[in-house]
Amino acid sequence: MTSSAATLASGLLGLAAVGGVAAVGATVARRHRPYLPCGIAVDATADPLTGTLRQGLAGLEVSVRIDTEWQLRLAEGSLEHLVFAPLARRVTEAPNGRVYGGWSEPFLLLLRLDGAGAGVATLVALEALVARYESLFTRYVDERLTPGPVTLLVTGPGWPPVDSASIFVEGHVDAPCGPPSLVPLVYESLTRRLGWDPREPWRELPAEARHIVRALVRQAHEEGRRLRFVDVPEKPAGVRRALWRELRAAGVDYHSSRHVAALARFLRGGFGRPRGDRRHAAPRSRYATT
Repeated sequence: MTSSAATLASGLLGLAAVGGVAAVGATVARRHRPYLPCGIAVDATADPLTGTLRQGLAGLEVSVRIDTEWQLRLAEGSLEHLVFAPLARRVTEAPNGRVYGGWSEPFLLLLRLDGAGAGVATLVALEALVARYESLFTRYVDERLTPGPVTLLVTGPGWPPVDSASIFVEGHVDAPCGPPSLVPLVYESLTRRLGWDPREPWRELPAEARHIVRALVRQAHEEGRRLRFVDVPEKPAGVRRALWRELRAAGVDYHSSRHVAALARFLRGGFGRPRGDRRHAAPRSRYATT
């Protein structure tokens, strides 16, 4: 890993040192929870941004589609109306010009493609929308990174190759398909990689699975990228908390969930064993390594 790659990825994702003065952000954030730099909300409500910001999470992942009028839509409204415009207003009103007062890290906005076969049209519409909010987003031009209030990434299958100064990519950990300048964040499916049925009552990772998770974290960091796991079992709650603890202890950079309030409580409270959890010796079995 080159030092420049590591620095670039850290700048893109806003995981470097905290900036600003707490007093500056008090006015903006006084009705919200403390900032949680490792949490990403997954669109679980009709107004996903409001709950994400109220909990202080560092990012939001939403599913987008293109309608017959070439507008980008979420489940309950337009991407511009529910996400872009509120973020722009918030940044304009903030004394430090950031999404969270007193914190310099860009807010992460991940866009997942809803449906198949419309990736090119959706990307074209996204580029046009981003151009109208150009000052809102992190840019990478002529090998120079200019962090903005928001870093925008496309994630998941179906997207065509991206060639935009303001749109980055979350790639797969085994095939990021681009340098850290374009692909600063990578993901892996926890259930696919470890090869278990998420309906099983897991309470901890066996030693072999724990080794795989930590090896993937090292791999991503050596490439100058950040890592998150998707498809982490969400129910029952005890299993969800136990796996979050395992991932956090392994050094995974981001945790994402549709259970936004539960994720925020976990991140605020650390990763000790919550009351009511019981340890479960998961059966030893063979795990996928590729």
